[in-house]
Amino acid sequence: MPEVHPGKMVGMHSKDHHADTDPAGSAPACSAPLTSSGLGSAPVDPSSSLAPPLNLARGRHAAGTAPVRASVQRIAQRPETDVLILGGGINGAAAARELALQGIDVVLAEAHDFAYGASGASSHMIHGGIRYLEYGEFRLVKESVQERNRLLRHAGHRVRPLPTFIPLRTTLTGLLNAPLRFLFKDYRGVPAERGALMIKAGLVLYDTYSRASRKAAGLKRHSFLLGRQAVRRAFPDLRPDTRFVAQYQDAQVESPERLIIDLLSEAEDHGARIANQLALTGTTASTIDASDGITLTDQLTGQHIQVRPRVIINATGSWVDLTNRDLGHETSFMGGTKGAHLVLDHPQLLEACRGGEIFFEHQDGRIVLICPLGERVLVGTTDLPADPGEVPECSDEEYEYLLELVQDMFPTIPISEEHVVHTFAGVRPLPRSNADATGAITRDHHIVHLSHSMRGTRNGRVKSIEIPLLCLVGGKLTTFRAVGEQLTDQALDQLDRDRIRTTRGRDIKGMIRGDDPTKDCEAVVGSTYARALVKRYGSYANEVADFIAHLIDSGTDPDAAHPLAHTRELLRGEVAWMAEREHATNAEDILRRRTNLRFNGIVRQDTALSVEAGKDTAAQGDVGEDALVREIEEILEASTARA
Repeated sequence: MPEVHPGKMVGMHSKDHHADTDPAGSAPACSAPLTSSGLGSAPVDPSSSLAPPLNLARGRHAAGTAPVRASVQRIAQRPETDVLILGGGINGAAAARELALQGIDVVLAEAHDFAYGASGASSHMIHGGIRYLEYGEFRLVKESVQERNRLLRHAGHRVRPLPTFIPLRTTLTGLLNAPLRFLFKDYRGVPAERGALMIKAGLVLYDTYSRASRKAAGLKRHSFLLGRQAVRRAFPDLRPDTRFVAQYQDAQVESPERLIIDLLSEAEDHGARIANQLALTGTTASTIDASDGITLTDQLTGQHIQVRPRVIINATGSWVDLTNRDLGHETSFMGGTKGAHLVLDHPQLLEACRGGEIFFEHQDGRIVLICPLGERVLVGTTDLPADPGEVPECSDEEYEYLLELVQDMFPTIPISEEHVVHTFAGVRPLPRSNADATGAITRDHHIVHLSHSMRGTRNGRVKSIEIPLLCLVGGKLTTFRAVGEQLTDQALDQLDRDRIRTTRGRDIKGMIRGDDPTKDCEAVVGSTYARALVKRYGSYANEVADFIAHLIDSGTDPDAAHPLAHTRELLRGEVAWMAEREHATNAEDILRRRTNLRFNGIVRQDTALSVEAGKDTAAQGDVGEDALVREIEEILEASTARA
């Protein structure tokens, strides 16, 4: 039987894993690697459960034309490793950072691109989950608000405070439903929106959980607007029957994808070996010494490599059971629900939000958010049952439903399809549950221990060995650091190693303290783009500027400091940086997961796919950063023509 380790049990070990020690000069497991990733060719073995879907946004190069990628070669040259992490979402990245900081030799393999799954399709919220209180998930709420406050202090370049407003029309409704949900988690009842008294009680408890760290994070206690006149003065566009508005503060991450890049970059700085488009394709006997290895396949070149880990961490999100199957284990840990979102370009709606999230319960009982994100408005989300490993899309029904919700909350503001510039959906990696209501499924996580049998050579003899397989079930965006910490503690126990660093008070790479890199960047790219680099990369923006300067000085790309044609949002040299240092392998990686060009609607999905579809087959062997720049410029040109 598998051994289950809930998050709350982690840390109850004999070792003091979290002693606040960070000894100077602690050597990583290996020297910091190069980070070039290269571009490549068509994916192989599409029947594998972890192979990416064959779409036009990846794998466009002909087989055999791509060079061996440096990131893959580093893993192939030294197959032995302490820990193999499968999955490059937020939790896998957090675990890689934690382990590398302990001097553990770690390999991370992502079958698609980093943030390909739920991490890149979230509501961008860093929050404690006030609604989880009525389901009795006090441990999760406490952990979440503490992690939210840590991120505000130690990842301020990515995470910012977000005023949150709850419009309310009643005083007493919901008082019966809440205790029934607390006592009977599968209770559904008749949907009834929560009244002001119910929300007041929840916010008092919410503030209590974060009292110690709230002020240090710069957050204020909750407050209320009372009466329709006060509400009308503050929010003139809200539906006129709104009697109260509760106000409190949570937080928001503008780009979860770039936060993941920060975590992975820090892990690489401390010796981690990391590759995307590297899929698990089974367990295979070695031709060298008859020992087994975990077989990973480069989806771009078809190269097969073996890794021989001492511990495996399965952090593949909604794919956990499918990953286990590829390893020879039949499990049914995952359930999952689908969440769809719309992105609107609507200045009037943006202004009506008054700089904060409008967070409310619709009459059907679903939770809704209307939230400013940069110069756009994010609307979400749905909560529908989904199959594990599903690659979801926002359906027509969800699209219409979300538009109607916005119109209902802001009846005087015209809302139409013309305002929608982007849609996306993801599958939440939730535990399998028998709950009748998707909202009743826990958002907490736990770690399940399995034992993976492999053949190993010891003293010249081949014998069967058992490798710990740690499966992460669940996990929220907000709690990624704590999840990474817990996975690391359990891996350290399996390796009989001690923790030498804690990340509880450690800045995430990119956090700006002290010297601002803007001036260093100005000397290379000018003042306007210097600010853009600092916003995108944080404290290491000067490294990007130095990289661009080298491209210019070496004659590799004299125009590296110039923006791409048809946009002012991205420099030519940044494309090269993202390909060489951030493992981007195609235009989709850059437009969707290294920048916000897709999110903001500057590039539309149908346009990107049509450009890919029109590629000349004879030119598909054209690889390199120049080809990537040309492809992105073609997509931008087509998007501009269709605007």
